[in-house]
Amino acid sequence: MEFQINFRKILDALVSKFYIVLITAAVFFIGGVLTTDANAPDTYSATTTIYSASYVSYRDSLEARNAILFYADVLRSRKVAERAASFIPQDITPEQIMSMVSSSSTGNSAVFSVSAVSRNPETAVSVVNAVAAAFVQEVVYVTAMEGVKVLDQATRAYLYSSGSRSAMVTRAEAALVGAGLSILIIACFAALDKRAAFPHEVTLSGEIELIGSIPEKGI
Repeated sequence: MEFQINFRKILDALVSKFYIVLITAAVFFIGGVLTTDANAPDTYSATTTIYSASYVSYRDSLEARNAILFYADVLRSRKVAERAASFIPQDITPEQIMSMVSSSSTGNSAVFSVSAVSRNPETAVSVVNAVAAAFVQEVVYVTAMEGVKVLDQATRAYLYSSGSRSAMVTRAEAALVGAGLSILIIACFAALDKRAAFPHEVTLSGEIELIGSIPEKGI
């Protein structure tokens, strides 16, 4: 018997078992509620920029830029974090600083961005400015290139992630996953159902004559 997918059968199965989809989505949503915290605190991000510039020659400026990119991983090193911690009035450890900061650059731009994320906006600003200053000092010390400088210090932090919104998104995603899984399972069972759905399935592809059918039974 040739295998064919009867989309009408699949649709009928989904309609008749839609309550299973709803129940599964509700179970997954409840799982999302139990594993997320709607009262999770918001997080804030602050950004400082570093740039490479030289008043001597373009080559010196380019070398300074390459130095920034080459030593980018040093930004999250313990040495830089320890130096940055000494600049910050808040009580914060180098380990915390290392987990808060990240960096990025765009194409051939001479500007290099440093960001810090924290639940406290003031801490985010203090940390990112301190890390940028410590990083510049380290690069200048290692390469002796004075063209590496802080361009713009962070003056305020912006909302990075809303705790309550993230929790709701996670719960909605869990419900969608549950609904999707149940739909997929129901569709697979309907597609693999070996009961006759096409006339040729009971006539051996036309080798025998179909005498009649029982109304409303799909035979």
